[in-house]
Amino acid sequence: MKVRAAMLALALFAGACASTPPKTDEPQPEPEPAPTDTRPCELTVRLRAEAKKGLRVLGKDADYGETGKPRADEKIKRVDYSHLGGIVVILDGPGRNNAEVEDQPKEDPSVSITDAGFSQDAVAVMLQRPRDDALARKLGGKMGNEAAAMAKSLDLGSSVKFTNSRKTPVTIFGAAGSKDSFEITLKPDAGRYVFFRNEGVYDVYCEEDEGFQMRVIVTGSAYVRTAKSGDDVKFFLPPGVFTVKVYAPRLPMWTAEVSFDGGGKAELTTNLGVNSLPKK
Repeated sequence: MKVRAAMLALALFAGACASTPPKTDEPQPEPEPAPTDTRPCELTVRLRAEAKKGLRVLGKDADYGETGKPRADEKIKRVDYSHLGGIVVILDGPGRNNAEVEDQPKEDPSVSITDAGFSQDAVAVMLQRPRDDALARKLGGKMGNEAAAMAKSLDLGSSVKFTNSRKTPVTIFGAAGSKDSFEITLKPDAGRYVFFRNEGVYDVYCEEDEGFQMRVIVTGSAYVRTAKSGDDVKFFLPPGVFTVKVYAPRLPMWTAEVSFDGGGKAELTTNLGVNSLPKK
């Protein structure tokens, strides 16, 4: 009996030893992380706008009256958003400072002031774009070599050239909130560069005609496009989360957020106009 009990105790001890893992001080290998998918992603922003509800858009059968011109004043034109130009699309996200982004504008824009107004509703410039030696040489001819060298050494970012195409002097001024502003006076046929150091949306006006208005949108993002309503704007992006900002003339900013895994595709359709704005 004693022999049998001893054999049973020995069997239980052996089983317990077999089920207990051996103790070790050796560090266990970390599991390898899953490979990151870096395939480019494609985003299409479909720019769609609509006229204010109730607006009667004048067509070929419009009442021209005694003047021989359509009775369409500026108030009607300002709410017919279905044919907007100068729409600026900007993305914030991974790679926004990449100066090698495909289709990035290579030159700073120019704007003319004529008797009809500004030649463009809006222009976009990328801040901190690599300095352009050709622009510095151009400034040397317009401003003097010393001033051009100073502009280059300070790396003032990007500029917009304003040209007065009218027969009388004009004064134009612009501001981005309270943090930055400019004002210049141009003689007939004269042009001048305005440099921008800060990101922002600059509303620009003409002192001689309060109906003249445009925007200069200064951004640090390399993902920037200017288009018109009805266009489809494409961006090729790295994986990540992006904020899409759409600036249209005379309208609040439209924004959305989109997230990509490697190789992903997405479409966003804007709804630009006043019909979706909250009623007061």
